[in-house]
Amino acid sequence: EPLVTMETTSNEAVAKAASKPEPDPPPESTPTNKTSTPLPKSASITSPPSTATATSSKSKRKSISAISTIKQSSISKKIPPYLSRSSKGGITYFTLVHEAIVDLADRTGSSVPAIEKYIHSKHSELETVNPKMFHNGVLTAVKSAVKDGKLVKVKCSYKINKDWVQKEKKVFQAKEAKKKVAEKKKKKEAEEEKKKKEALKKEKERAAAKAAVQAKGSAVKEKKSPAKIEDKVDSKLKAEFEKKMGAASTDEDREKVSKEMKEAKEANERKKEALAKKAKEREDRIKKRRFPMEDLKLIAEDKELGVKRPGDIVRPPFLPFVLQSLISHDERPKTKKSTPGSMVNACSTTVSAGTRGLISDVFQVYHFFVGDVGYARMEHGIVPKFTLNQLLHAVNEIVSGNARKSRAVPALISQMFLASLSILTSPKADDWVSDDGTNHSKWESLKTDLTKLKQSLSAASWPETLMCYMNAMQNFFTSDATRGNNAWPGAPVIMEDGDDNDMALEEEIENDLPSGYGAYVGPLGCPLNRGYNKLQRHDPWHLSADELMAALRTLTDDIIAMKPSMMKEMDDRDQKLFDLLKQKKAAESQFRKVRFAYEGPKCPRNRSKKPEDGDDAKEVEKPIFKPTATQKEFEAATKARDKALDMYDKGLKNLVHRMEPIGYDKNHNGVYFFHHDPDSLYLEMNRTQNDPFNEIKTWHCIDSKPLFDAFASSLDVRGIRENDLYEQLVGESGSSSLKRNLYDSNRKETIISAYQRQQAELERRLDNAMIASAESTR
Repeated sequence: EPLVTMETTSNEAVAKAASKPEPDPPPESTPTNKTSTPLPKSASITSPPSTATATSSKSKRKSISAISTIKQSSISKKIPPYLSRSSKGGITYFTLVHEAIVDLADRTGSSVPAIEKYIHSKHSELETVNPKMFHNGVLTAVKSAVKDGKLVKVKCSYKINKDWVQKEKKVFQAKEAKKKVAEKKKKKEAEEEKKKKEALKKEKERAAAKAAVQAKGSAVKEKKSPAKIEDKVDSKLKAEFEKKMGAASTDEDREKVSKEMKEAKEANERKKEALAKKAKEREDRIKKRRFPMEDLKLIAEDKELGVKRPGDIVRPPFLPFVLQSLISHDERPKTKKSTPGSMVNACSTTVSAGTRGLISDVFQVYHFFVGDVGYARMEHGIVPKFTLNQLLHAVNEIVSGNARKSRAVPALISQMFLASLSILTSPKADDWVSDDGTNHSKWESLKTDLTKLKQSLSAASWPETLMCYMNAMQNFFTSDATRGNNAWPGAPVIMEDGDDNDMALEEEIENDLPSGYGAYVGPLGCPLNRGYNKLQRHDPWHLSADELMAALRTLTDDIIAMKPSMMKEMDDRDQKLFDLLKQKKAAESQFRKVRFAYEGPKCPRNRSKKPEDGDDAKEVEKPIFKPTATQKEFEAATKARDKALDMYDKGLKNLVHRMEPIGYDKNHNGVYFFHHDPDSLYLEMNRTQNDPFNEIKTWHCIDSKPLFDAFASSLDVRGIRENDLYEQLVGESGSSSLKRNLYDSNRKETIISAYQRQQAELERRLDNAMIASAESTR
C-alpha cells in the first residue's frame, strides 16, 4: 500500500510540472546566424521533470526506510498479529493508523490530525520523514481502508469496522486450523513410519534369533546324534589300529594288535546294543504312561525320562497378593520386588507361630456375617451388608497405619465387634448347653457374667467390654483346667514293689502354670494373646491388623459354639444342598433320555446302502428313526432341567457354609472360589522349603480375565490334581464358568481405543468445518 501511494503522488507532481508554461529561453547569437531559433518543446520540459523525479524518489526511499525501521514489538499488544501486518508480513501506514485508533479509543472515532499526532509521539523513527509525504501516506491509507471496509467514517473521524475484524479473525483461524491439521497429519505419518521401522527391525531381530536358535539346536542335535557318535568311535578305533599295526615289527605283534582290535570292536558293539536297548525301554515306558497320573510322580518321571512339558503349557504368571486387589489393574505392581513390604507381610503367614494368618481370619469373618455362613441373613440388621472388598479396605487402613494416625478403628470393624459382643452377652436359654443336653451350673455362672457385660456395651465402650469378655472366658477355661487358683493337677508317682514310700501314690505335685499361659487366648506370641495383653494397657487402635482380626475371628467361633441351633441349621443346609444336587442329576438324566427319544442319535450312520456290482436288487434303506417322545415331552424335560440347574445355583449361594478349595495344583496349593464374591479367585500358596516346622503360606488373587487365562494355561492336565482344577475353572463343556464375572482388561482397552478413534474423528470433522466456514466467508 505505501509503495503504490507514494508512487502515485510522485507521478502527479511530475504531471503538474509539465503542464505549467515554460518561459522562452534567451536568444543566443551565433557568428554565422543572428536569428534566434526556439528549442523543441520536448527539450524545454526534459530537464526540470528529471530533477523533480529524483527528489521525489529520494523522499520516497527515505519514508520507506523510516517505516521499515519500526519493529513489530513496538506495535500495541491490543492488536492481534494477523491485523498488524500486511499480506507480505511488514509494517504499513495502515498498521500505524490502526494502532492509533485502537490506542486512542475514542468513542466517536479519531481524526486524521489526531492519528498523525499519535504516530509521531510514539514512533520517533518517523521524525526524519518529509511531513507532506507522511501526511499523504496516512491520508491514502485511511481512504483505502474506508474503501476496503476496514474503517468506518463518522463525520471527520474514523473507527475500526468490527465486521472486518471478525472476518479477518475467521480467516486467520481457518489458516491456523489448516496448518494444525497438516502438522497432525505429518506427525502421524512420521509416527507410523517410525512404528513400521521398529516393527521391521524387531521382526528381523526375531527372525535372526530364531535362526540362531535353530542352527544351534541342529548343531547340538548333530553333535549328540548316535550315528555321529558311532562314526566317531569307529574312526577312532580304526586310527588307533592303523597306528599300532604300523608300529608292529613282527608277525606276533601284528597278530596281537589284530586280536585287541577285534575285542575292542566286540565291546563297542555290546555297548551299542546296550544303548539301543535302553533307548527302546525308554520309548516303551513313555508309550505305556497313562494320563492323568499323580502330579509329583509325573514330574519325577518327566525328569527321569527326559520328557519336556507340552508346548501349550506356559510359565505360571505372577499372581498379585490379596491386598493388591485394592489397587487398580493399571497401577498395581507386576513383581514381588515392586510390591510394598507391608502388603507382602500382611498376606504372608508363618503357621508355626500359632496363627492362621490375617487373610484367613478376614475370610472367616466375612463368611460368618455375609458370606457362606451368613449370620446377617438369619438376624437381619445385626450388621450392614458389606462386600469382601470393603472389608479388605478397612483392614488395609490398619495395615498402612492410618487407623493409628486417626486414633480410631475403621467403622466397619467396630460395627462387627459391637454386633459380636451383643450376641455373646445376650445368651438365650438353649445357649451354652453341653453335649449331653444338660445345663450345668458352670454354664449358668458364665451366662450370668456375660449378661452383666451387656449393660455396659455401647459403640464407644466395646473395647473395654471386649477386654472384660476375654478376661471372663480366660478365667472360665483356666479354672476349669486347673486345681486351685494357679496350679496343674499333680501326677501320681507309681513306686516299685517293696518301696516304703507308699504315701507317694497319694501325693499330688502342684506345678505352677507357665508364665503367660492362656487356655482361651492361646500360647505366648500368638496374635490373640498379644492383642489381649495390649488391650489391657492401650486403646484398640494400637492393635495390629492380625491382632484385631484374630480377636474378631475368635468371637465368631464362640458364637457358633454357643448356639447349637446354628449348628443344626448348617446341617440342614447340607442336607438341602444334597437334595438339590440329586434333583439336578435326576433332571439331567431324564433330559438326556427324552432328547434321545425325541431327536435320536447325534451322529446317525448312513441310512442307505448301495447294492454291490451285479446285484439287481434295489437300493436297501435302513429304517428311518421314529421318535418315541413328543415335542411337548421334550420341552417339559428341558424346562425341568433348567429349573433344577437354577435351583442348584441358588442353593450354592444360600446353602453353602464351608470355605473349602475347589481344587489344588501340583504343589498342593489350594484355589478358592466364593459364591458371594464371584469377582475373584484366591490362591493359598505354600512357600515352605522342605521345613515342616516353618510353614509359610501366602494369599494371592486372580481378579482379571487375562490373569485367569494365564493361570489356566500354566496347569498341566496330565496330572490328576491340575486336571481336576482345570475342569473346575474352565468347566466340562469348555465354557469359562468361573471366568465370566472377572474384570476384563482387554475390554477396557478396546473401549479406550474406540473412544480415542471417536475423538480423533470429531476433531477432524471440526477442522474441516472451520476450513469450509472460512472459505465461504471470503
